[in-house]
Amino acid sequence: MTIKILKEIVSADGSIIKTYMLDELGEVLSFSDAYEALNLIALLNKNADSKTTYSLSSTTKKDEH
Repeated sequence: MTIKILKEIVSADGSIIKTYMLDELGEVLSFSDAYEALNLIALLNKNADSKTTYSLSSTTKKDEH
């Protein structure tokens, strides 16, 4: 299972923009340890503004391409 962090931003017109967090090479940031991802999500949400939230997104090998 691959664990990713999903970033959701509410834009000025009220629509929601969803994107995955990227690493320093511009690739989707992924974790194998859910606790590590959840700790980072807690930190990001604590420091985010009111229009941005971070959440856990996981996929299985079957879902990945």
